[in-house]
Amino acid sequence: MLLVTASSPQDMLFWFTFTSFSLVFMSLIQLFIALKIDSKYDNVKRYYVWAAWYPALYWIVNTIVVVGAFPRAIRSRVKGGYATWNSPDRGLTKSKS
Repeated sequence: MLLVTASSPQDMLFWFTFTSFSLVFMSLIQLFIALKIDSKYDNVKRYYVWAAWYPALYWIVNTIVVVGAFPRAIRSRVKGGYATWNSPDRGLTKSKS
């Protein structure tokens, strides 16, 4: 809602920066609490520095997947089909012999 009411590109950039920082900050707080709880069992404190990148990479990969899959889904739907995944046979079904 704040992006719609922003009066200039600088205001929009500020809100994008603020929300990105908030996402990373909340993720780090969540990770810190999890590390404090699990510190008796695991030694993963060395990953704390890299943990800030996880939300950013997650959203980047998610965006790439959606942008890649959306045109295929629309094309399939326009042709009259369904946009479903056809899983290859993994040998789980019993053969009729």
